[in-house]
Amino acid sequence: MRRRKHPRRKHPRRKLPEWKLLRRSLVLVDGHALAYRAYFALIKQNFSTQKGEPTGAIYGFINMLLSALEKLRPDCLAVCFDMEGETFRDTQYAGYKAQRKPMPDDLRTQIDQLRGVVRAFGLPIYE
Repeated sequence: MRRRKHPRRKHPRRKLPEWKLLRRSLVLVDGHALAYRAYFALIKQNFSTQKGEPTGAIYGFINMLLSALEKLRPDCLAVCFDMEGETFRDTQYAGYKAQRKPMPDDLRTQIDQLRGVVRAFGLPIYE
């Protein structure tokens, strides 16, 4: 009688190719886009601190970020924010983002706070 190498399985395990073993997932979050989405989604709820400082964008941003982490379970995640001031795109193309309305002041203050929240999560920030 011939004895199997793996008595519990009919077929021995196949060795995975090295590229599959090294395969990792990366999620890059567009911080400004997510903050805008959260801000306008929750603007009517009027989230704020006891001092009256708006927090709706922060609340929505964190909820969406945690939801993405839970659903996607990435190996790595980083948040990217737009740089302050002019960039090379502004100098190369005068009409770059010329049609956009300026960022609402109450969102601008929340963007600054969001950077701190992202750092508190231990996530890298790129600009």
